[in-house]
Parts: sequence; C-alpha cells; structure tokens
Amino acid sequence: MTVLVLSRLLISHTSSISITYLLNYAEKNPGDFPGSRGNAISESVAQHRTMLETISPIISNIKNQRDKTIAHLDRLHVNNPAALYTYPPLDQKEVEDVFRQLLKILNVYAGYLSPSEELKLDSINLGLGEDLEYLRQLIERDNAKP
Repeated sequence: MTVLVLSRLLISHTSSISITYLLNYAEKNPGDFPGSRGNAISESVAQHRTMLETISPIISNIKNQRDKTIAHLDRLHVNNPAALYTYPPLDQKEVEDVFRQLLKILNVYAGYLSPSEELKLDSINLGLGEDLEYLRQLIERDNAKP
C-alpha cells in the first residue's frame, strides 16, 4: 500500500497529480501563490527538484516495485514466487524520510497559498496510515474526473 501511495505522489503520469505536477504548476503560475515574494517560487521549485533528484534511486525502486511486483501480479509470480524479490526491498526509514521530504515540499507551497500556521502540516504521527489512505482516495477521486 505504501508503495502505491508513494508512486502516486512521486511518479508523473499525464492523468494524475503528483509532486512534479505541483512543481510544474507553481513554476508556470507563480502569481497563484499570493504569499510568495520575488523569486521565491522559482527558487523553491529549483530546490525541490534537486531534493527529488537526490531520492531518484528510491523513486526508481518504487516505480519498479509498483510496475513489476505490486500492481501487476501475474502467472510469473504464482509459478515463481522468488520473482517478487527481484528489486531491493524498500527500507522503512527511507520511506519515512521520503514522506517527510514530501511533507516539507507541500508545506512550502501551502505557506505561499496561506501563511496561516493553522493550515501547516507539521508532523507525521501515528495516524499516518489513515492520512495516507485519505490522500490516496483524494488522488483516485481526482484522477477519475473526466
């Protein structure tokens, strides 16, 4: 489940909203972020693209696991269960770090939209599973729109 949620957030697809979509949108529409000043949006986008580049091996592993293992279980996996272990397992600490980085990115743009501290996503806590499920449902609902 975590791999699918991360793949939705990290891996660009023409019909989905991802972190890359957010960065592209912000870069093309800086005026839509009233709390930003000067080159804040372009500087933030550049910084966040670099941040995503540093985790590109993890993103690649997530994509491979999603495409080859999780989303497309087939006869190969039934006949040869060891094929499920073709890709290195995701380290739980790495996954948590990726979520924290995504949270930081989202907080930056949320701050540009509304400087209110009340709207800030401030921590990952024990309700993470429920929160992720809620986000997944929102993404699926949005992606289902014509």
